[in-house]
Amino acid sequence: ALLSSQQIISMSSCNEMVKDEVVEDLRQKKIKLWLPPYVCEDGRPSRAAIEDLANSLTHEGGADEDQVLAAIVELQTHALKKLLAKKKAKEAGGGCQLELKILGLQEGDTSLAPDAAKIPKTTPWANRVEMASGTNLIKLYQINPELAMDKFVEDLLGFLKIDALRLVYKGKCISETTNGARLSHIVATTNSSIPAKMLCLASYKKEENSDHLLISSIRRAATKVGTNFEVTDQHGKNVAMLPCERQAFLTALGLHRLGRKQG
Repeated sequence: ALLSSQQIISMSSCNEMVKDEVVEDLRQKKIKLWLPPYVCEDGRPSRAAIEDLANSLTHEGGADEDQVLAAIVELQTHALKKLLAKKKAKEAGGGCQLELKILGLQEGDTSLAPDAAKIPKTTPWANRVEMASGTNLIKLYQINPELAMDKFVEDLLGFLKIDALRLVYKGKCISETTNGARLSHIVATTNSSIPAKMLCLASYKKEENSDHLLISSIRRAATKVGTNFEVTDQHGKNVAMLPCERQAFLTALGLHRLGRKQG
């Protein structure tokens, strides 16, 4: 048997203190009112299970059973409405909105283009994409319900010209464990008019300057050779040099020879 709408309405005015206690009891017992046995197979509340739960909480806490029952009904009604709205948002998919904040871009790339001309056309991200001039914020309106997270990450890497990225949503990194999920399903909210907020943390591979590496190798070689290397003048006499001077002389000689070879 199911609770009638009249019964639900009559129970809706429950004592707030009792409701707070019920919420705490449900949290401690990890009871989810939107799952069986508290809902039937068709998703509607189960009267028997709810009454048994109210009776159990009443005996444990000593509160009025009618107030406990009313609190449970109110909490369950709210939870089921929220669940239904989220389900509809996920099914709609394209109604989702997203604000993507880009962090970690290199100097000179700290702001994005003022238009979406460079957004990949092969797999559209959304019905409309905006990038405010002088900012690193990308706004997606009506996200493509078929856009897979893996594809979105791949497109972002190319669009931003970065080597790696992490997408953070609700405090969790979601770009590494997508498992084929779709972006619209991940960011779906109960109110599609409110955009979801996500961070994109960009990173680059550390590339050592080739000239720096070359000079370092010449210096290392000069240090090894310097101990057994003598410099003479035009008369064949040894030129006295400190070790650091000898190293500098050999380094300069090596660079000069390399420059002539490349020139």
